[in-house]
Amino acid sequence: MKNYLILHIPHSSTDLGEITYSLSEEKLKEELFYSTDWFTDELFDFELCTRIVFNKSRLYIDVERFNDERETMGSIGRGIKYTRTFYNELLKKNVDYSIEPYIRHHEELECAVEQSLSVFEKIYIIDCHAFNDDIQPNTPDICIGFNATNCDVQAITNVEKIFQDHGYTVEKNYPYSGSIIPDLYVEHPNVFTMMIEINKRVYMANEEFVPHKGQGFENIKNVIFEALKSIQHQ
Repeated sequence: MKNYLILHIPHSSTDLGEITYSLSEEKLKEELFYSTDWFTDELFDFELCTRIVFNKSRLYIDVERFNDERETMGSIGRGIKYTRTFYNELLKKNVDYSIEPYIRHHEELECAVEQSLSVFEKIYIIDCHAFNDDIQPNTPDICIGFNATNCDVQAITNVEKIFQDHGYTVEKNYPYSGSIIPDLYVEHPNVFTMMIEINKRVYMANEEFVPHKGQGFENIKNVIFEALKSIQHQ
């Protein structure tokens, strides 16, 4: 095994935390359904890797937001602590709660990179996501996201080809772009990051506001495994 993988899974949890939300029970159920990256903790199941899985819903705390002036979504109520829904309804009034889970999560990710570098030459952070089919026009089955730094072009090309060879459509940095990287390791020559986003239509049954695995679940899970293995042994 030449390379070591760290799988970052930030949005699979449905734990809303011990706070009060402004939405009705039905509306909150809808928002949670739309916002959760359902089953990504199962889809991205790989051997000999480190998995960093956030245990709260993104509606409570979104660990993929910046905790400084770089974060632009805070101006519309979609920063670390959401106050507005995706459709700009009031989600919660009181955000007077600690971001300690956010801090611990990022410390865990940074520590995983540090420890892995002491053993392996190259580290690949795989940012594991799913997205809604209607987020943008003409969405692909698979979105591969990457940054200007910490980017392994050959690994991205290999992963893209694997998905395409299995009949999936792929776009790079659309409808989402970029991939998580701890600040300490930006431009580090041996730390790479790649986001893999799966369109929910690929693996979920079409049932309104009820998360169920569809017929494509096992197939895409196997292809994800193949893609991750290609990175590991590149």
